[in-house]
Amino acid sequence: MIVIYWEGYPVCATRIESLFDCGLEVTVFSDKPNVPYQGFSNLKYPPIYLKENEDPIQYLGDNLSKIKLLIITGWSHNVWLALAKKLKPLGTKVVMMVDNNLRYTPRQLIGSVYFRFYISKIADLYLVPGEKARNLLRLFGVDSSKIYGGYYGYSSKYFPNILDINSKIKRKKTFLFVGQKIHRKGIDMLIKSFIRYKELGGEWSLKIVGSGNYEIPKSNSISEEDFLQPEKLSMLYRSHYTLILPSRIEHWGTVAVEAASSGMLLALSENVGSSSDLLVNGVNGFIFNESDLNEIVDVMFRFENLTDIELNKMSNYSSLIAKPYSEESFSLSIVSILRTF
Repeated sequence: MIVIYWEGYPVCATRIESLFDCGLEVTVFSDKPNVPYQGFSNLKYPPIYLKENEDPIQYLGDNLSKIKLLIITGWSHNVWLALAKKLKPLGTKVVMMVDNNLRYTPRQLIGSVYFRFYISKIADLYLVPGEKARNLLRLFGVDSSKIYGGYYGYSSKYFPNILDINSKIKRKKTFLFVGQKIHRKGIDMLIKSFIRYKELGGEWSLKIVGSGNYEIPKSNSISEEDFLQPEKLSMLYRSHYTLILPSRIEHWGTVAVEAASSGMLLALSENVGSSSDLLVNGVNGFIFNESDLNEIVDVMFRFENLTDIELNKMSNYSSLIAKPYSEESFSLSIVSILRTF
């Protein structure tokens, strides 16, 4: 039996469903998502939503001794850390899912001490989305053999890879931003850069999807939509050319892999965790310094100056690069972990 706690149950958590084809018994816990996702009612492993600090043991009953694997999000949830410590003497292996990037901040350097003396005694193995989180765990002293990929990725049900479907939707020459309109996401730099790009004669438009308090200026070249359900977001990905994320801090950015699977070119800041996994500079997009307005403007013009043939070729490269991040990457890691004991 496998027990999984996935905080907030985002769309990428539906990748857990891939374990069904492996014939595994899985119980999923979560807390209510902060965003109003719909369509999660027909899941093979429907999550049990817990209240804050609610003990999951009451739902597990007499099954504690049957739990072979406990998979939990991060190391900040005391209820789940307590359960992990209770299960370890029963032979349960604990897998911790970590998405933090190595940034050499004072908090991370201090945290490495806490991790070595406390967390490392609880977790047996780790699941990460990409290379930057893998590097953080190495800094914390975790052996590479204990680190597996597959934490984040795309769900084919909602964001099918365009190499697997016959998509004939014509793409618009538009920069698409998907995320909260907040400072951490760099929405202010995006707007300033886009305005400058238009002043210099730029021809592409900008579409912003997401909630937040940042006021977007009225312009015929800028359109807005609030939070969208995955099915509608998928259609946007397949009908626009470039996803742009100027984030100041972004642990990984699942929107990037969803967009890449859908054939979008990527414009990612250096601080987007998935930039080193999903973006090959000049092949399927361009990377930039999120604090340099002129550099962002230059990147916008680099996209505009691509021919239609180049745009479509880069679109296919994006989908190809995203391929290893399908839901099978999650199930493959879990099955591989089970075979280690």
